Amino acid sequence: MSFGDIGKFFGVVEDVSPDISYVVDIPSEVEIVVYSPNAKVIATIFRGDQGPGKYKVRWNGRDEFGKPVLRGDYIAEVRLGRERLQRKRIVWPPE
Repeated sequence: MSFGDIGKFFGVVEDVSPDISYVVDIPSEVEIVVYSPNAKVIATIFRGDQGPGKYKVRWNGRDEFGKPVLRGDYIAEVRLGRERLQRKRIVWPPE
């Protein structure tokens, strides 16, 4: 039984979609990176400066070279400046 199955059994639903939402409070350098479960960088989705606001990006399930990734779990990390702001689990392909 997987963690997702256990969570569903207890009524806990985790968003494992490829949609990544985040908030920028002050103008910041933002980087969004997707990692494999063994901490290998799979893709950098975005890197650049962003002003204050709410943002949402969608990972397309491809690596740095544009190749489709294998089925499985991945981790998206949103970094603001040198801080690590948010991590999110993504299950690919989406259900």
